[in-house]
Amino acid sequence: MDVDRYITESASFTRAVLLQRPGRWLLFILLGVPWLVLSLLLAGRKVIEGVTIHWSTIPVNESALLVITGALCNFLISGYIVRLLGGGREPPEFENWPLLVLDGIKVQTIILVWVVLPILLAFGEYEILVRGLQAAPAFLAVLVIMALIQILLVFFAVKYAIIGIIRFSRSGSVREAFHLPAIKDTFDRIGIVNYYLGLGVITLVFLVFSFLFNLLALIPVAGPLFPLLLGPWLNVFCIRFISHFCDDDTYGEKRPDAAVPVPLRTLAGEISAWLLLLLVLVVLCGTPLAVIFGAVRA
Repeated sequence: MDVDRYITESASFTRAVLLQRPGRWLLFILLGVPWLVLSLLLAGRKVIEGVTIHWSTIPVNESALLVITGALCNFLISGYIVRLLGGGREPPEFENWPLLVLDGIKVQTIILVWVVLPILLAFGEYEILVRGLQAAPAFLAVLVIMALIQILLVFFAVKYAIIGIIRFSRSGSVREAFHLPAIKDTFDRIGIVNYYLGLGVITLVFLVFSFLFNLLALIPVAGPLFPLLLGPWLNVFCIRFISHFCDDDTYGEKRPDAAVPVPLRTLAGEISAWLLLLLVLVVLCGTPLAVIFGAVRA
């Protein structure tokens, strides 16, 4: 893995995406506005103070509208990320929005499928910790075994999910995201050291710049705008870098041309089906986390 070349090429590609056509940068910014407005709204109402959430102060109607709008924007951004992971030499366009939404829903569904088992195991560990150990100390052995399994699953997910998502992005087939033999071949070609070296480098870059953006956000008045304006640069760079992991892969299927318009009516049924599946996974993943989070905060 040529990390230096990947960094140089990713930086050049990021400039092309956001400066070659500034409209793409502007669209990234606009799609992030609902979440910025929501954070400012909650901060203005002092909903969160330290570790305390004042639920009664949440403006429900406004927050719900912003969350729904933000979720739709997330689908569009996720769909564009799918195109960025496609590995093309030229920057992709924000075109064919129904297909962008569909791809965004699919890629978020894929991510949740990869993480649902570790999350459910975490909930099981929590239940054993707060109830089982009180009833029988022997449950400690079960807890340790479950924790070890969870660690293995998380390691497996990190190892396979990223490459699986890239394979989906380039083939257009969700099956490719879970085609374990092909993913393993890619991983073997890259090598465990190179894979985690590249992943470590881009994770460090993301964390460092995210920290800097958060510091800039503390500037009075204009501070919250800095992450909104600069975030697209970091995100596009990191996504482009990761996309190089699968540069030498081949696929049995080819993603349809995004430039060919697809009417919303044509995709409505498929979008609805995938959205329903995504909602089920959100409930499966979110409910245990909400229970654990609520108990810890209490």
